[in-house]
Amino acid sequence: MITEQEILEYYSAYKEVWKVHVKIFGKDRVPNIPVLFSENLCRHILGYKDLKGKEYDAINGDLSVEIKATCLPNKTTTFSTQEPDQVVWIQFHMETDRIKFIDLDKSLYKKKTKAKRFTISNLDDFIKHTLLEIEIDYKNQKIKRITK
Repeated sequence: MITEQEILEYYSAYKEVWKVHVKIFGKDRVPNIPVLFSENLCRHILGYKDLKGKEYDAINGDLSVEIKATCLPNKTTTFSTQEPDQVVWIQFHMETDRIKFIDLDKSLYKKKTKAKRFTISNLDDFIKHTLLEIEIDYKNQKIKRITK
């Protein structure tokens, strides 16, 4: 399980890469958030458990959880056709160092195709509610909870 210190260390390094990327290539196409970081961040912050190699990313009580993360302005991601009990979208706002953990409506699975994966191009269309928002103060090495 990732520690808060490791989250801060990783985020700080990613933030520096993001700054260089935006300087060179602009804000329209930002680097992807590494899946191992986003899944571990979600489990740590929301208190979910790791399923260790199972078909879903986490367990929340008895609920299977699929975790997706994007760095805004990107709101597009792909999904497996295997439907979990809960879908959490982690929205990274790199300019403000805020991260939202959003519960998505599972109606997005009505968009699935016969292929093994399908794409949702605007996750905003499926927001149920914000579970939690945090702010990473990477200079002072603190995580602040904005909402509960």
